[in-house]
Amino acid sequence: MTPQPKSISQRIQFFAIFPFLVLSFFLLQEGAAWAQKVASLNQVKGNVRVFEPGSSRGKKGRDGMALFVNSKIQTVSADAMADIVYVKGGIVRIMPNSEVTLDDTDLEGDVTKAKLDLSEGKIFNVVSRLVEGSTYEVKTRTATAGVKGTVFSAETNGAQDTFMVKEGKVQVGAGNQQVLVADLKKSVVPANQTPGQPVDLTPEEIAMFDILDDLLESIKTDIREEVQESIKEDIIQNAIEKDMEMDMDGMH
Repeated sequence: MTPQPKSISQRIQFFAIFPFLVLSFFLLQEGAAWAQKVASLNQVKGNVRVFEPGSSRGKKGRDGMALFVNSKIQTVSADAMADIVYVKGGIVRIMPNSEVTLDDTDLEGDVTKAKLDLSEGKIFNVVSRLVEGSTYEVKTRTATAGVKGTVFSAETNGAQDTFMVKEGKVQVGAGNQQVLVADLKKSVVPANQTPGQPVDLTPEEIAMFDILDDLLESIKTDIREEVQESIKEDIIQNAIEKDMEMDMDGMH
């Protein structure tokens, strides 16, 4: 039997529904990934590649690009740099020739968890003050550094890991041993060995943190704006309460 051609009404119905089918497909494909968005890329310079979860094909990094759990970022040239900006505060500056993966991360609710896997290279971290129960970790092949509100760097080159602290405290663990690294100290962890005892940073090492000046100034500005906004809200609230009291006195 010769198949009957579709009627005009059937064709109209198909073309009316088709765009919604396509949209639904992409929403289903992307929905899970978008639900896990934890950060965005910023201050991209040079050759930066971003590998989305489950993909072996990297994309060119760009300012504002969304990052998800298991996103991998590579700065693959000597002049390449980029910042990871977490949705709940905290910034990671990735230095040239480095590779970082956003590992196990949960930013839902007040108690948060963030973990970075540093495969190679160097990063600087500006971590917001964490609430009780929250964690922030940087993991290398050899060691793990856990922090609670601090400014520090982590570097790995295969032979050793180095953790330097500008402000705050970092707990460095490897080989079932831990050391606490505080302000202006560092710990070096040779491959497959325990962490070295903290020693003072040299003036040159302290100066390395100058690369974060723009971030720290931006954070200070944000804090000032928050304080000013809070003061403004208090003034308005006090004025409203005073007006209400005067109205009540007038009624008496």
